[in-house]
Amino acid sequence: MQNMYRVPLILALMFNMQGCADAREMSSPLVLRNAVIYMYSDKPPLSGYLQTWVGVSVKEQSGAGHELFVLYLREDVYFPKVGTICDIYYHYGDIRGLVGTKKMDITHAKIVDKFVEKVPRPSVR
Repeated sequence: MQNMYRVPLILALMFNMQGCADAREMSSPLVLRNAVIYMYSDKPPLSGYLQTWVGVSVKEQSGAGHELFVLYLREDVYFPKVGTICDIYYHYGDIRGLVGTKKMDITHAKIVDKFVEKVPRPSVR
């Protein structure tokens, strides 16, 4: 009788894991080079039920603007200060939950993997 449940359980787990792999494979990691942190959304209240995100507005040196999102699971999530120049590694994915204080459902959003702050070089005179 127990063997009867093993096959459906194994198949369900395989399909569930395949879905998790597909979410990351929507796009390989991308990079915005030398982007300036322009603005952040409000930090959402932490939730054990909804995914919570912080929106990040950045500008490239060319002036092109981008909206990215950082998964906000803990209060100690690292955010560079506004005005900081960073390389921002990201991938595309779907967002469902709170962005700041607004409930949102966004497909193909730019999701931040990490910020790498650029240290300004000292000027040589």
